[in-house]
Amino acid sequence: MKKLRIVFLGTPEFAVPSLDAIIEAGHEVAAVVTATDKPAGRGHKMIPSAVKQYAFEHGIPVLQPAKLRDPEFLDALRGYGADIFVVIAFRMLPEEVWAMPPMGTFNLHASLLPRYRGAAPINRAVMNGDAETGVTTFLLKHEIDTGDILRQESISIAPDENVGSVHDRLMALGARVTVDTLADLAAGTAVGGGGGGGGVRSPTGRLPRHLRFFARIVRLICLRAGRAYATTCADCRHIPPRASLFTAWR
Repeated sequence: MKKLRIVFLGTPEFAVPSLDAIIEAGHEVAAVVTATDKPAGRGHKMIPSAVKQYAFEHGIPVLQPAKLRDPEFLDALRGYGADIFVVIAFRMLPEEVWAMPPMGTFNLHASLLPRYRGAAPINRAVMNGDAETGVTTFLLKHEIDTGDILRQESISIAPDENVGSVHDRLMALGARVTVDTLADLAAGTAVGGGGGGGGVRSPTGRLPRHLRFFARIVRLICLRAGRAYATTCADCRHIPPRASLFTAWR
């Protein structure tokens, strides 16, 4: 298998096993791009992201741009000469970034796209009572979570599972699917199709109207804290199936 030179873009714990799997597969991770450190705790100590901690432990250069269109950041990113960018649980990228590498940029999303585009897909699948969920890799383009699908694998959701257990299983599955996607791309066998832009909706539909307000609050809190997945919050990980957010946060 051809070994690729990669820049990895991610922030929370969910992304770390995939980064580790990429290295174990023999690919070269030239650099990591992650969120800026965030204050936490009573002392407001600056805490690095899980991806940054892993990168430091493995001697990987780290970039933490405040603005993704900053010319100095773009020059630094270009200087790594990556074949491809891999994005997991990071923020939306401008075209100047995702169009930069010759093999493009792909994202791993924790849902069976086109279901649950955007934030907190694991929470939404569990709270809606879905029987299955999964992960999807797809090539980035302008619209969020709508590029051509490269790989997609599913898992069942047990009736007694909570968000935390589904998160952890998808985290492990995502690492394998990420490496398999890289192998497909390196071999030239990846076939994008069925993109996330279709009109398929979750069979369980949207959250009930009375829960949508609380769902927005969860997403805003997690995004404000720099978390790409609400499941990284201690309060969110234990939301039981079909539970209301009011109950989970009470």
